[in-house]
Amino acid sequence: MPPSFRGTHQAGIVDPAPRSLLFLALNLVGGTDRLAVDRVLADWSRAIEPATRGIPDAPELVGLDTTGLTVTVGVGPDLPGKIGLAAPKELAPIPALPGDRLQPAFCGGDLAAQICSNDPLVSLQTAQTLTRLSQGVLTTRWRLTGFTQPGPATPRNAFGFKDGTGNPRTTTDVDNAVWIPDGPWRHGTFLVVRRIPMDVQRFAALPTSRQEAVIGSRRDTGAPLTGHDEFDEINLFAKHPDGTYVLPVDAHSRRAHARFDGGRQMLRRGFTYSSGNDETGLLFLAFMKDPALFTRVQARLAEQDALNDFVQHTGSAVFLMLPGTGDNTVLRLPG
Repeated sequence: MPPSFRGTHQAGIVDPAPRSLLFLALNLVGGTDRLAVDRVLADWSRAIEPATRGIPDAPELVGLDTTGLTVTVGVGPDLPGKIGLAAPKELAPIPALPGDRLQPAFCGGDLAAQICSNDPLVSLQTAQTLTRLSQGVLTTRWRLTGFTQPGPATPRNAFGFKDGTGNPRTTTDVDNAVWIPDGPWRHGTFLVVRRIPMDVQRFAALPTSRQEAVIGSRRDTGAPLTGHDEFDEINLFAKHPDGTYVLPVDAHSRRAHARFDGGRQMLRRGFTYSSGNDETGLLFLAFMKDPALFTRVQARLAEQDALNDFVQHTGSAVFLMLPGTGDNTVLRLPG
């Protein structure tokens, strides 16, 4: 059954990722008030809801198979202050991190729409619908497109390694990692978006054993270097007879391990992108209760991570994704 637009939480967060992503970040036109933003959210909702049921009535989508479409909407750090909206203190830009090479063209935004579907044309036309319905209130700040491998198996990134094995898997773990538990934004979540170009050719030139040491897992199965199956628990303390760690001290999976954050996790949805200038990379999307978790993890990776030689971070944004509509069909700003 396709994800429903209605519910306690927005669709497109814990649902399996479909093939296509288009991420749209928008800015508020100067002088716009909250009533105008509320009208846009209502207009968006009325266009999105029937499309997610496979019966689109927006002119851009009529005639297309929109089955599996999800649109997930959030607000950026600057929007609340512009329209007199109270927001939690956690809604703040990610601070500058060592090694960042951020480009303003891929950063920030007052409002976000994560559009996922099984057809890139559906994603594109949905973005056109949202843009049309917000004319005079919002302008496009940036947009990024990506793709992944749909299905039950953990998808692989452009390096050829499984990406997302360490995600929380049980409903309880997801609830503990993702959803804001109380207050007016209850049932919402924070989303961190990062644009990460990858030096695929240089990484591919490494021997497989060295690639596995950089990542910390087996290329073929996704199993940790300390285990045999993909979802085996990582053993941070396993050593070779000579006293060296089986999982190298600078392996990406060691440096990112939840143990260093008191077991706190984030839910990742990674999409590969390929730009017109022969650049390939990862659109890293991570949902969590508090974006400070991402800052801690990324700061730790910046200190010592073998993967740093093959990636850069050129885009960054954080959004508070709205709670679901409940029994209604319209997304609303809390308060």
